[in-house]
Amino acid sequence: MKILAQITLLFLLSYFSFSVMSQDTNATKKMMQEQMMASCNDKEFLACIGISKKKCTSSTTEAISDCDHLFPKVMSAMNDTTMGAHGECVSSNILKNAGISADQLDYCDSSSSAPPMDEAKMMEMMGKAMKQHAQSIGTDRVTLPIYKNATVVSHATAEMRTQMFGKKSLAMVTLDSTDNVNQIASYYRSKLEGFREYKIDNNILFLKNGPKDYDISKDLDKVFTIPNVYISPISGSVSRIDIAYKG
Repeated sequence: MKILAQITLLFLLSYFSFSVMSQDTNATKKMMQEQMMASCNDKEFLACIGISKKKCTSSTTEAISDCDHLFPKVMSAMNDTTMGAHGECVSSNILKNAGISADQLDYCDSSSSAPPMDEAKMMEMMGKAMKQHAQSIGTDRVTLPIYKNATVVSHATAEMRTQMFGKKSLAMVTLDSTDNVNQIASYYRSKLEGFREYKIDNNILFLKNGPKDYDISKDLDKVFTIPNVYISPISGSVSRIDIAYKG
């Protein structure tokens, strides 16, 4: 099924969106299962392989259950090998449960005119998972001031960011606010002792013990390892606050 072929994309997006998921993998698994079940709504595909929606749904549900033991329980265990084993298990069990051959599935899959995965929908689900994860761990561990008129949208540990970027990184909490960049910057000017302020296009960076002049081409790595607050406009009415801190 087309949706099974896209599991790898789901995995990569969820894994590399460092603040996306909690340390357990329930949100990732739920997303994948929802996308797999969506295949059973493709009438053209079902007609081609000759099974009913009910049969497709039951076959997929049973396959997911039978292969659940192969799905990684923590993010650190998610890699090409573990996800490949899980995907192969689900695929082979769906074929067995539905009573169809791999060749038949490939033929119908290639001839189906079903649209590709709705990336906007997928990103919406990812965004919800990010917020749920951020809310679950809270902001008590953040060692820099939290802007009051803002909503936490993601929170990544130092380990998650280091794994993503391939370089040692601080933890980061991200917030959105309806206040403008200058309002937010005014608050942080009075709160961040020992931080230098830099204007970078329409954005404002506060960097602890930063250089006199910040050169983004030479000093970019500093924002990974030195506590900082980065404020940027992301739409006409929303500003984003990225707070990188030592936990």
